Amino acid sequence: MTPPNLLVITLHDTGRYFGCYGVATVQTPHIDRIAAQGVRCTSMFCTSPVCSPSRGAMNTGLYPQTNGLMGLTHEPWDWRLHDDARHIAQHLGDAGYETVLARFQHESPEPRRLGFDKHLTPHHRPGPVAARDLAGYLRQRRDPRPFYVQFGMFETHTPYDFGRAEPDNRLGVTLPPWVEPNDHAVRHFAGLQGSAKQADRAVGIVLDALDQADLADNTIVVFTVDHGLEIGSLRAKWSCYDAGLEIAYLIRWPDGGLVGGRTCDALLSNVDHTPTMLDLLGIAPPPPPDRGGHRRGISAAAALRSDGQIDTAGHRRHVFAMFVGGSEQRCVRSRRHKLIRNFGPGRYATRPVDLNHPGAFVSTAKPPVELYDLEQDPDESDNLAEHDTHTPLRDGLDAVLIEHLRAVRDPILSGPMRLPAYERAVATIPAVGGPDRYSL
Repeated sequence: MTPPNLLVITLHDTGRYFGCYGVATVQTPHIDRIAAQGVRCTSMFCTSPVCSPSRGAMNTGLYPQTNGLMGLTHEPWDWRLHDDARHIAQHLGDAGYETVLARFQHESPEPRRLGFDKHLTPHHRPGPVAARDLAGYLRQRRDPRPFYVQFGMFETHTPYDFGRAEPDNRLGVTLPPWVEPNDHAVRHFAGLQGSAKQADRAVGIVLDALDQADLADNTIVVFTVDHGLEIGSLRAKWSCYDAGLEIAYLIRWPDGGLVGGRTCDALLSNVDHTPTMLDLLGIAPPPPPDRGGHRRGISAAAALRSDGQIDTAGHRRHVFAMFVGGSEQRCVRSRRHKLIRNFGPGRYATRPVDLNHPGAFVSTAKPPVELYDLEQDPDESDNLAEHDTHTPLRDGLDAVLIEHLRAVRDPILSGPMRLPAYERAVATIPAVGGPDRYSL
């Protein structure tokens, strides 16, 4: 049997804001087609509510604390993957795949560090332009090797008019329940819908090219998003609330039986993406890095094949996320409950969020621990952490989170985070004994 190809399409900042996830006003028919023809995951979450650490975890199968990419990789943040953190493109290249980056990645300043043989459309181009380049590659390639293509679009990152995308409110707009409905919010989400519509056109171009090249049946197509919505506040992107962590994840593979418009309801993390792909492709998972980190992603292949209606040993009961960038959050989420630990200063954002004043905060500082019942309080507005009746639940989830942080060797347990900028500054201090030997 010919080894299957793998095509992974990733958007920026869109969460689950698609027609196939129930947003009736956004026009994403080609993305919805993947869901209708394949498997739609309903409970997939990312490992971080910002781009680089989420994508790094997704494409290494290692949590950000273990792979080293705990924040954004571009200037001025300059986080980097550890040398021993191997990207899925490197694993697949070793297994005989041609590895191709189409348009955009955010895991390293240098794509070749990640193991890509070829880079299509490296310049700042809209999704449909990059999609046409990718379609040409798919139709014209003669390489006998199977391919791995990672297609990353700038859409739906702000500004939403990137590539001359026009706002789309033809079917109205859909606002999250925690957003204040006003003219500014309507304009914001009309812009988001227009950007999503433009990205969807790009997806359609690529899917059509697979059909035209007779590649669709034996190509695993994955469509996903790096993290939740960017709405100019700390209630979604840049936060460990569900609106920042929930992501779309669609997969279609006719020859492998991932078809039929099914749903997978298993609790999943995008750190599971790489081990799942290696499992589906029949490639042995790599050993963990020598530097440590005793927890990594797990394969969700069985869940995808069984509609995800399982909750047994070997499958997830919890997902974990982290955010480095001021508020210093770590969190654990079960199906019903969420616990967030705040290791840095921060205040609660106003609720509902008024996009006329997106940075508005209430006067109450965030406590060390937040606890939410997501079934009763899906908007995460009623912190139960200090309620005596919830002490056993809080302590239980807290123990799960701390055990995870120890397993991945999270540096937050050893003191305040030492950011790359700090390390650069310390490196310029004259040699007078080193930063750990100063005295006052």
